[in-house]
Amino acid sequence: MKLKIILRTLISLLIICNVALIFHFSSEKASVSSKTSKKVTEQILEIFIEDFSSMPEKEQKALIKKTDSTIRSLAHFTEYTALGFLTFAFFSLSNSDKIKKALLSFTGCALFSLADEVHQIFVPGRSFQFKDISIDFAGVILGILIFLFIKHLIKKLTKKSAVS
Repeated sequence: MKLKIILRTLISLLIICNVALIFHFSSEKASVSSKTSKKVTEQILEIFIEDFSSMPEKEQKALIKKTDSTIRSLAHFTEYTALGFLTFAFFSLSNSDKIKKALLSFTGCALFSLADEVHQIFVPGRSFQFKDISIDFAGVILGILIFLFIKHLIKKLTKKSAVS
């Protein structure tokens, strides 16, 4: 029983950190957000394209511009994958069935995503984007599925070790 309380507390703190991070990023003015995004995109390109830093600056900027939108979408997706995973982990500590836990997790995350997009209407240069909401929803679903997959693997491995 004590372990559940500790786990719930830890997961709750991780959810709060995740939500705070998402809110922080969506609170940035468009110009600041764009600048941050381009820096991250540049760092990713330096990792994945061997000669990126030796390319002419014009080519670098063109490649950054071409890939920045994808990197931003992946960031959205990743933030909400983590949120879906953590939220489902939190609800998995209750005694309700998997479907109910998944629906609670998805609904909570979806409502936060919607609220976050509405919040961006009030941030200079930002806007409400249905594309971002659909990316967020997909991330939440993947997070829940990853949790279920890991839980399934753990059950399978513990059954094997109990049999051995």
